[in-house]
Amino acid sequence: MADEERGGVRRWAVRIGSVLVALLLLYVLSIAPVYVLLVDRNSFTGERAEWFMSFYKPLFSLARQSPWFRQLLVWYLSLWQ
Repeated sequence: MADEERGGVRRWAVRIGSVLVALLLLYVLSIAPVYVLLVDRNSFTGERAEWFMSFYKPLFSLARQSPWFRQLLVWYLSLWQ
């Protein structure tokens, strides 16, 4: 019985971990479509630009600290233009 309970806990831990990784990946990949949508509609000003900058602030901070990540981010954004 205890082995079955541990197996159930492990399954849930893997599921929760998978969901968290998927959400993190979607967050990172969402930056380009959101940016393009704002730029194409000429609405990248004021409140929307402020929202964009604050929502993606962790990615911008990481790009400032890591040249590798900055190059990757610039490359990914260029794919959407």
